Amino acid sequence: MDLPASHPLAAEAPPSGDFVRPAIPVLAAGLVATALLAGLKAATPVTGKPVSIEPAPQIVNFANKASRLETHAAVVAAKDPEPAAIGEGAAETKSPAVRGKATYGVASYYWQGTRTANGERFNPQDMTAAHRTLPFGTRVRVTSLETGRSVTVRINDRGPFVGGRTVDISRGAAQSIGMIDRGVTKVKLDVIE
Repeated sequence: MDLPASHPLAAEAPPSGDFVRPAIPVLAAGLVATALLAGLKAATPVTGKPVSIEPAPQIVNFANKASRLETHAAVVAAKDPEPAAIGEGAAETKSPAVRGKATYGVASYYWQGTRTANGERFNPQDMTAAHRTLPFGTRVRVTSLETGRSVTVRINDRGPFVGGRTVDISRGAAQSIGMIDRGVTKVKLDVIE
């Protein structure tokens, strides 16, 4: 049915873009309001007590390419240890490892280097280790939780410098506890002296 041009219903319809443009601010305001309401519902109620929010631990794969065993360890940011007063017989830094109290962590091994942090020449076959905080000369029993084998090492270096690891032992010590093929292993550390 064709209507004459003078008929009011025969007027040309406006382009479709003219309907959308006025609706954009309304839609945007609705989206912002929805986001704000969702954020308010998800927020924790104020209790007056301070709340500590810690990041979720990251899982890092420490497996070697040729390894059949994949070892995962949680990596969590921690504050650096505060140095203690250095004097005769004083520990170089405060350490969570205490004689008679076992600590657990991840051990790796190293075989390269020329000098250790205490000035000794590095020998990969010696029963030595690197620890971040234990004083040089401390003897530590390192027990692999996977093989059950133990070795006593002397701390003569600083490290490890890879997050999530507790101790770096020499290649000779790593062979003693059967971790050469793994590269890293979960261990128990006992300070002996």
